[in-house]
Amino acid sequence: IMAAQLILRRPEDRESTMTNASRIVNRLRHVSSMVDDVLDASVLSAGEKLSLPFDECNLRELLQRAARDFNAEQADRVRLDLEGSLQGQWNAGAIRRIVDNLVGNALKYGAPDRPVTIVARATSPGVALSVHNFGSPISPGDQTILFQQFRRAKGTSSKSGWGLGLLVAKGLTEAHGGEIRVESKPESGTTFTVSLPWDSRRQVDAIPA
Repeated sequence: IMAAQLILRRPEDRESTMTNASRIVNRLRHVSSMVDDVLDASVLSAGEKLSLPFDECNLRELLQRAARDFNAEQADRVRLDLEGSLQGQWNAGAIRRIVDNLVGNALKYGAPDRPVTIVARATSPGVALSVHNFGSPISPGDQTILFQQFRRAKGTSSKSGWGLGLLVAKGLTEAHGGEIRVESKPESGTTFTVSLPWDSRRQVDAIPA
């Protein structure tokens, strides 16, 4: 709202208008993603699986756009480490929501003076996509509940949030025929890794009903 008000007050300032318009777009994308998370969480809490359409998706370009959007508000705190051909049959919107949830959490709960790194590697069975941050580790006990609805790690209650992001990230990952896991240690930080098959159409079709 503040960004929109600034545009109205100084419509002749093109540079300011472009900057504030970009902020508005990013915030609206975030709100839209939150609404989608609530709707998908209701499906997952009912014990159902999410169903997605799949198409050709360039993961490299998707991650570059995501990093650029985050860095527009985070002073270039998000880093990229991409390797290999990162193109497959996925749902681009769903993957972007997975990335937004994981990176958003890493920025929120990670050490504020350390970068958040998005890593994507081409592997034989598919792509390994991970988000890493330094900061207080997640205890083994908390790691077992992270992907449950409205469950959050101890020590995070002071942060705003609904506790749905990781539940939805898991549901969207599994809808691709993939899996998500977390590793967190004091010395190496916290890493969430999403493994995706190259062609989610074949993987999902192969899963028994």
